[in-house]
Amino acid sequence: LLSAAGLSGLVGAPLGGAITDRIGAKKCAVASGILSGIGLLLVPAALALPPEAMVGAVPARAAIFGALILVWSTSVSAQGPALTAVAQELAPEGAEATALALPRAVGDGVFIG
Repeated sequence: LLSAAGLSGLVGAPLGGAITDRIGAKKCAVASGILSGIGLLLVPAALALPPEAMVGAVPARAAIFGALILVWSTSVSAQGPALTAVAQELAPEGAEATALALPRAVGDGVFIG
């Protein structure tokens, strides 16, 4: 599941870029942020399912937990291009390069901190 969550960026980032181009950076950033938040908020509900509940041959807890983690990781990846575009749009003239590095630095800081 951890590998799949990491690899979901191969889907989420290009998808986020395409959605950003289609509906705009701010709307994509908000929508993907809401979707990732919903995915994380529903994880405890998935883990609270009765152990005997099944989705096919797979315990429902595992199936729904896995699906929610993939929704979360894909939507977080989709948010990256949108946040980068927002930062570039809001940057003062001549500071676009710094603005492009800012979302990446903040994202890395969250994982380090």
